[in-house]
Amino acid sequence: MYKKTQRVFKCPHCGKELTLTFYESVNVKDDDDLKRQVLAGDIFRFECDKCHYRFMACYDSLYHDPQKKFMVYLKSSPIPTNEQFKLLLDKGYVLRWVKDIGSFIEKIEILDEGLDDRAVEFAKYDSFIDYIQNKGKPEDVTGVYYQGYDDDILKIKIELDDKAITTMTPYEGLVEEMSQYPDLFKLDDPFFACVDPKWIIDIFEGAQEK
Repeated sequence: MYKKTQRVFKCPHCGKELTLTFYESVNVKDDDDLKRQVLAGDIFRFECDKCHYRFMACYDSLYHDPQKKFMVYLKSSPIPTNEQFKLLLDKGYVLRWVKDIGSFIEKIEILDEGLDDRAVEFAKYDSFIDYIQNKGKPEDVTGVYYQGYDDDILKIKIELDDKAITTMTPYEGLVEEMSQYPDLFKLDDPFFACVDPKWIIDIFEGAQEK
């Protein structure tokens, strides 16, 4: 199930006004094909019918998996309070807010695996710190991303200018460590919380200042 809308969007290459179809919301219950399109980023890919330039357009979109009980909202600004959505928290839902397409897809992959995304951000932060302390400089790193999960191991990819390296972290160990400091990792408001690199950096910087 989905909700689509058509909007006018200028081709970033030739400037022609295009009428594009945007997915305002996606419900992937019993729709594996739609889920694959989202995870592949296909719902954000377009081609100009004049110059045939291919591009990605970022727009507000809500992903809903009712079976695994989570929603991810791609939006440039925080999500206004909505009582109907808030009721989902009482039903065990995880609600998250992200600001770009890459984070949207990554967050869906993490929650689809049934992982705690706070632990994944913890692993990404640890991997980055370990790299700059033992292998290279902060400016060498162009990105740190979730790569996958298998047999209790989180795979984190550190992208550099000319290559990428993969680190491996035991997931349950991170969850156990987080459980020892519940106040530190507690979300101030779980309603479409933005659990991202800034969130985890703020936690550790705040802890160091105390």
